[in-house]
Amino acid sequence: MDYLIYGIGWGLWLAIMVGPLVFALIQTTIEKGTPAGLTVGLGIWFSDALFVLAFFFAAENMEALTSYPNFEVIVGIIGGIILFLVGTGIYLNTPTELPKPSFKASKNVLANSAKGFAINTFNPFTFVFWLAMIPSYVKANTLSDSEIFIFILGIFGTIIFTDSLKVFFAKKLQPKLTLKNIISVRKISGAALVIFGIVLIIRVLT
Repeated sequence: MDYLIYGIGWGLWLAIMVGPLVFALIQTTIEKGTPAGLTVGLGIWFSDALFVLAFFFAAENMEALTSYPNFEVIVGIIGGIILFLVGTGIYLNTPTELPKPSFKASKNVLANSAKGFAINTFNPFTFVFWLAMIPSYVKANTLSDSEIFIFILGIFGTIIFTDSLKVFFAKKLQPKLTLKNIISVRKISGAALVIFGIVLIIRVLT
């Protein structure tokens, strides 16, 4: 039970961090509706699951990889470029009419999930977070398999719940938004992603 509470606590801490994923969730939900916003979340959660599996089953190899001198720089630059390109696309692609919350599953699921997956996967903060949780915290505290499962379940359950809440409340704003307001949200979201990307690149290079 204690490790479930610890997991929920870490998940809440991760949820309140305002980063590029928050803007991607809100912007997609406002423009395309709740299902589209949730598919961005689906890509994020799948990315997190891969990080957990990678760190848990290949901890020694991952630690060797992270010890490579230029590893952080390479990951930071790739992540910064992705954030910059996605943000620029969102900022420049200005709608000329109010978006319709129609949802075409086969095409949009892949596109929206891929966006969430890419932003989360190449975000160094995500990498560092799961590196701290799995090889560091879990191994250092010598948790049993059942305790690890409960701990990770607490984190994942909290992330999925809070991301869904973000999508839900963003959707509530949609009926109140005019075209002008939607354009403003898009500009802010795009600019935020661009800034995150630039700051990330500068940080790893200095």
